[in-house]
Amino acid sequence: MGDMRESGKDVRANEHIPPDSLIEWVKSEESRSRLKEIAGRLASNGILWGRETPPGSRHKTLKGTSENLVENLLKLLFMSHIRLGERLSRFDPALGVPWDTGMLLPSLPTLGADADTYSELFGRDKAKFRALAGSFSGWREFCEETFQCACGVGLKLKNITVRLLVHTLLKSDVGGLHITSLVGVRSDNRAHLDNHYSFSRNSRVDGRTRVISSVEARVRFDRPPVTEGAILSESSAKEFAGSLFVAAVESIVSEFEKSGL
Repeated sequence: MGDMRESGKDVRANEHIPPDSLIEWVKSEESRSRLKEIAGRLASNGILWGRETPPGSRHKTLKGTSENLVENLLKLLFMSHIRLGERLSRFDPALGVPWDTGMLLPSLPTLGADADTYSELFGRDKAKFRALAGSFSGWREFCEETFQCACGVGLKLKNITVRLLVHTLLKSDVGGLHITSLVGVRSDNRAHLDNHYSFSRNSRVDGRTRVISSVEARVRFDRPPVTEGAILSESSAKEFAGSLFVAAVESIVSEFEKSGL
C-alpha cells in the first residue's frame, strides 16, 4: 500500500485506482439514493469484520472498539453527504455530484468537503460533532482538558492544558476505501507529552501535534447485501482511554442519526 499522508485530500496510490475507475457526474438525487442503500446496510447489519494481520498473527472476527469507531465515522460521513444534498437540492434540483465508479462512492474530496460544510452550516452549537465531521478535511480539536501535574523538573504541581485532536484520512480502493482514524494531543508543555504517553509520534503535517492513536481499516461496498471490512493496523498509547473516546463518537453519531440536524 502506498504512503498514507495526513491530509484531507484524495491521496490515492496508483495501485488502489481500478483500471476502469472513472468519475461519473450524477444528479444529487441519484447520488443520495445510491449512498442511502450503502448507509442502510451499515445501519441494519453493520460491517462483516475480519482481520488482515501479519502472517502468524491471531485472526480476529469479533467487533471491538476499532471496528465500532470505523463504522460510526463512515455513518457520519455518508449521512452528512445525504443531508447536505437534500438541503442544497431545494435550491438547485440539477445539482451534480462526482461519483467514483471504481470506489462506488462519491469522490473522496466531495465526501470530505460535504461533511465539513454540513457541520459548519448546521452544527454550530455542537463542537464535538463539528470536530468529527471536519476531521475528514484535517486536524480538528475534539476537546480540551486542564489539570495539575508534577512531572518534569522540580516535581512541583502546575496546571497543564492538553488538547485532544482528531483527523480521519480517506483513500480509495477497488470497490471501497481505506479509512484511517488518528487521535492526537497538543500541549504547550512538551515535557508532559514526553513523560506521559507510552506511544506517540509527531504528526507529519502538524509539528505541534503528537499522534497517540491510529486505526486503519479497509471497507468494501461492492458485495451487497454484505459490507466487508478488515482492520489493517492499530496502535495506541496505553494512557489513551480509547474505549471512552469510541463511546463518545458513537453517542455523537447516534444523536446525529436520530436528530433532524
